[in-house]
Amino acid sequence: MLMSNFSITSREITEISISMLVLSVALYIAMEGVSSIFTDITSTFINVGILLIALGFGFVFHELGHKFVAQYYGAQAEFRMWPMGLVLAFGMAVLIGIIFAAPGAVYIYAEKITRKQNGLISLAGPFVNFTLAVIFLVLFILLLPILGADSILIRLAFIGWNINAVLGFFNMLPIGPLDGGKIMSWNFFVWLLFFMFGIAIFFLPMLFMM
Repeated sequence: MLMSNFSITSREITEISISMLVLSVALYIAMEGVSSIFTDITSTFINVGILLIALGFGFVFHELGHKFVAQYYGAQAEFRMWPMGLVLAFGMAVLIGIIFAAPGAVYIYAEKITRKQNGLISLAGPFVNFTLAVIFLVLFILLLPILGADSILIRLAFIGWNINAVLGFFNMLPIGPLDGGKIMSWNFFVWLLFFMFGIAIFFLPMLFMM
């Protein structure tokens, strides 16, 4: 049964917003260090804002991709924040400069989901990330000669490309709990196609810019 009545609750909006903010601050701390927050407040706000947009687009639309495709197939799907995952992300960023990104997930409830439907639901998240990575990369290539490397928009495009390429590629790893494991169990060739694309969208542009 297919359902076109897509919906999102106020609780989901709140929990997604909290997850985005915590992850963005944690990533900034992991990249720049805790002391950088107080060194230049203006720079901190700008950089966290860039991360909030770049990471927010990747994280939010990844989860909404899962959610809306699941709803299309008639399932109930809601995002739920994982508070411990956010605590770990922030704590590890502060203590060892590494971010552990497990802020939550879309939980799906359905009487029956076929293997193909489950594969397509899983594919929706990485597909969104790869699409955003291409968009950010194209913007980066087109705007760099015009605006220069110091432009905020160029930094946003570069970080947006990197974050979405990493998110997409990581989630395509053929590990059970990740999207890649579920996609592979449905269709190996679909998984391989998107896995190879994930490698290409992240590494090949870097070769041309070296």
